[in-house]
Amino acid sequence: MKDLSNINNVLGILTDNGGRLSEQMKKSASNGNIRIYDSFNYVNKQIVPGGTLDLVDSETKRVNGVSSFQGTQFPNDRVEIIDRIKIGYQISDKEGQEGALKYDKALTSLLSNSTLKITQGSYFLGEYPLEDLSNKYTGNKIDDDYLYLKNPVVIVGGVDFTIELIAPKDVKSTVADFEYLRFVTSGVQVVKNLNK
Repeated sequence: MKDLSNINNVLGILTDNGGRLSEQMKKSASNGNIRIYDSFNYVNKQIVPGGTLDLVDSETKRVNGVSSFQGTQFPNDRVEIIDRIKIGYQISDKEGQEGALKYDKALTSLLSNSTLKITQGSYFLGEYPLEDLSNKYTGNKIDDDYLYLKNPVVIVGGVDFTIELIAPKDVKSTVADFEYLRFVTSGVQVVKNLNK
């Protein structure tokens, strides 16, 4: 895992992904004219497990307590560098409870055997077993619930990305209640420094 609080590490990640950056971000990064902020993104979604499901899509709206994503693109002048991911799960006998639940239930077998895939344009960014991303709740600290990535996921602004939940083929959920998933990322957001 790279230390994202170190600007040289962040500049190295931007350089490694230079071919994917907007011209504006390339210029800002090469001049060291950037700002780095902590970044946490999340979406809570009612799901019907089975097949492939987009956790974030063009209809995803920023709603406090439900989603920090707005569609499938970040602004042109922004780069998200994600070094931690986690998944939470919950069921309810009611629909539309995305913002009202505590996502602390163990995954079903179907979800444990599913994967999370992140792509952007033609670039494959990562694929992770949900079992490795799910609630561990060791009781020590909340950071224990994240999967720490050895190589960060880099999502550049201005290009559509996909975050997909992929279930095992031909397996359907047997849960009678409504199912909900919470997807959370942590890392840094890089933007042009407007003060320079």
